[in-house]
Amino acid sequence: WKSDGTATGTNLFFSTLAGIQACYVSNLFISSNKFYFIAENGDFFNTDTLMLWKSDGTVAGTNNIKNFITYYPTLMSNPKIIQENNNKIVFVAGGMGYQILLFSSDGTTAGSFLLTDSISNGIDPFDPDLHLPFLNNNWFFPNYSTVSGFGDELSISNGTSSGTSMLKDINSTGGFCDAPVWYFNNIIWNNKFYFIANDGNVGNELWESDGTAGGTQLVLDIYPGGNNGFGNSGVGDEAFHPFVAGNKLFFVADNGVNGFELWSFPAVTASTPAVSEIENIKVFPNPTFSILTIETNASINQSNFQLYDLLGRKIEAEFHQITQDKWTCNLESLLNGIYTLHINSSEGIKSIKVVKQD
Repeated sequence: WKSDGTATGTNLFFSTLAGIQACYVSNLFISSNKFYFIAENGDFFNTDTLMLWKSDGTVAGTNNIKNFITYYPTLMSNPKIIQENNNKIVFVAGGMGYQILLFSSDGTTAGSFLLTDSISNGIDPFDPDLHLPFLNNNWFFPNYSTVSGFGDELSISNGTSSGTSMLKDINSTGGFCDAPVWYFNNIIWNNKFYFIANDGNVGNELWESDGTAGGTQLVLDIYPGGNNGFGNSGVGDEAFHPFVAGNKLFFVADNGVNGFELWSFPAVTASTPAVSEIENIKVFPNPTFSILTIETNASINQSNFQLYDLLGRKIEAEFHQITQDKWTCNLESLLNGIYTLHINSSEGIKSIKVVKQD
């Protein structure tokens, strides 16, 4: 159906099936001034049933692109278009057993491909937040591999069948690397994407990748040994969804001591030691009406100060050095509320909550 927002302007637009049969239209998705959807084109038990459609908003310009169910007749379920990049859409569907099928399409029959039918873990087509990392014109996802035994390994695809392959054999012991890249919701940070994986030596821990095998590595063994820094929290997968604020990545993890708590880290690699906290910092008065004073014996210049609001937006603020160990900042023009002051130096970092009030 289509509507201009009025009762008289609300009418049947198109039906993929004749008569009163339900065509079960789903996944309306806009890309390059066209909208795509998935609908049945026949009886469910007919192999000519589940198809990808494209429309320019006119009946004449509404056509099916390709019949994907011929790959697995009557076995596909819950097809879902998940995202668009570089004028290509990708979508997933359930297959036989626990298999997940991954497809891509540029809107033409010749440019529509089954990328893999071997995903058995790490992608949930029922997840409303499912997005695959897209970096340097490639998608990344966990895919079943028989290299070094068997298991789900991190794979790469440029949207074509020939351009789809395993990126790195993370767990070479033959087990599942358990790389659910969707936990990190397609956050590309510092030209890398982040995911959770198990290499057979440490448990489920934080990994990063720049899209190359050599640049795919463990960031940190948060829960040392074979224990899991991620997983089994009992609070649901959504607890791991991260966000970036103040040039830091925030996420929930368990180090085996404090339970599942909020973590953050700057742009570090596995070989970089943990960043220490700056000691002996005084910030006053707090709450403040106008002038905020910072006292520290750390080596700091103006570029080491950053102020953010609760939404993670950087606030333009000027910091003035009064003495070697004293700085001030005038917050009088800011709205009342809570802000976060980040201080970075060669000696470490410090984040302090600051309250502005009249």
